[in-house]
Amino acid sequence: MSKPHTVDFIKHFAHALRNADPTAYTALLEALDAYATEITVAVTDVPPEAILNMQGRAKQTLIILDVLRNPKAFSTPQQQQAAAGP
Repeated sequence: MSKPHTVDFIKHFAHALRNADPTAYTALLEALDAYATEITVAVTDVPPEAILNMQGRAKQTLIILDVLRNPKAFSTPQQQQAAAGP
């Protein structure tokens, strides 16, 4: 079995963190959401030579936020074993 994708690791650990402290996890998501909004709006205020960089930052922030909004533990022992390596 191949190793899980790195996003699967993030989702797995996010799932554990969410379960350990749901209140803090929700606060983290709210802070990231505010940052994502701020950086997305900031794209409109940067000089032309910085637009692509800011768009990239905004897009990456939105992707990370989406991953963290949908945490998921490894679903099978095989995934856990593959993640642990040989």
